[in-house]
Amino acid sequence: MKYIICFFIFSLSIQAKELVMLTDLSPLRWENRIIVVSTINNQDRIFNIFEQHETELNERDIAWFIMQNDTISSNFNGNMTDSLVSNIVKHYKINTQVEQDKVLLIGKDGAIKWTAQHLDLAVLFSEIDAMPMRQAEMRTQ
Repeated sequence: MKYIICFFIFSLSIQAKELVMLTDLSPLRWENRIIVVSTINNQDRIFNIFEQHETELNERDIAWFIMQNDTISSNFNGNMTDSLVSNIVKHYKINTQVEQDKVLLIGKDGAIKWTAQHLDLAVLFSEIDAMPMRQAEMRTQ
């Protein structure tokens, strides 16, 4: 009976986690590093870059979000609200009208760690791998 109750509680906790509706990025704090890319017309190219580096992104606990106009693509498995894009833009002060991409790296603590005008995963991975929390993760893996 004890095992059935534990399994039931575990199942409920998994289901509750899956039902998270992202209205902003705060529920990902302490679980994921986040890459936000705001782009005018490079969404498909950036999506392909992320797909090609899925293993490296997963190793670093990265959730990525590509915003183009009012649409958003992501590797986040849960549901995203319609207000997510506007809340990200407002919170991180992203100018979506600029004719160039903007890339943000947000640490597990929720702070912006790095910004750039174009996506360069080699540089991004280097920045992440130099972080103390990532160093500790690599030691335990």
